[in-house]
Amino acid sequence: MNCPNCGAHIKFYDIKPNCSECGVNILYYTQQDGLIRDAKRSELEFASARIFGAKLKDTFIGGVLQIVRIAAILITVATLIIPFTSFVFSIPLSEIKITISGLGAYNMFSDGALMQIGNFLKSTLFADASAAIVTLIALFLVIVFAVLALFIIFVLTFIAPQLLSKAAAIVSFCAAGMGIAYFAVSLAFRFLLPAREYVTLSLGFGSLVCAAALVAYGIINLKLSKREPVLKLREYDLERKELLKKVKAGEVDLDSLSLPIFETEEEKQKRIEELEEALKKEEEGKE
Repeated sequence: MNCPNCGAHIKFYDIKPNCSECGVNILYYTQQDGLIRDAKRSELEFASARIFGAKLKDTFIGGVLQIVRIAAILITVATLIIPFTSFVFSIPLSEIKITISGLGAYNMFSDGALMQIGNFLKSTLFADASAAIVTLIALFLVIVFAVLALFIIFVLTFIAPQLLSKAAAIVSFCAAGMGIAYFAVSLAFRFLLPAREYVTLSLGFGSLVCAAALVAYGIINLKLSKREPVLKLREYDLERKELLKKVKAGEVDLDSLSLPIFETEEEKQKRIEELEEALKKEEEGKE
């Protein structure tokens, strides 16, 4: 082992904390180097964290439109709970009600109504109504998956705000079209279904409300897709992030950098004043 300060060889049986040649405390000398290295890395990593936080803030609460977008996506998800269509099967001694909505899907599973659809498909009396239910459930699931995709895009928007906002707008308008198509198909089934004395179809406005919410969400995203991100950062934060990439890639040696690595004139002046104040107190203490 060699002394980290003067390079003198330290014998294995020399257990003194200080170097025999230069007298430096070996333990504290290496700790100081480690602390300086950690301070340099922290300066660079905190800059990356601030940039990430600035992206999140700008994407989600950076302005009125961003805040309205949060409300719009929540409303869009909430509209899936509103009944889209309801079917009531009147059979002897019982009545089965099937509601196509987010809450209705849970009820269909819990009360076993979903299992009855398979039996009704084989029935001469209820086959057409059951086929209509299956068709509308398929359309409803398409809308649900579209809204789920929109929510995922919304969460990831900070990665590429303009591109993903444009993608969200396109998906929103397509999903809104599906909502309008759902209402049109429901309306057609209402007048075309036979055996109306045994099957009652009630139109809900969930599909239209959902379509309206999707259009609003799409318009907001379309406007935000044309907006350049505005990041409120500290001076040199972008340079710190680029330098951190080079340090991690091994292109720049962290030990070769000064501390602080980047410093504004205001920060430099403040550091000098704090140093002078500390030296002044130290001198006063000696007196």
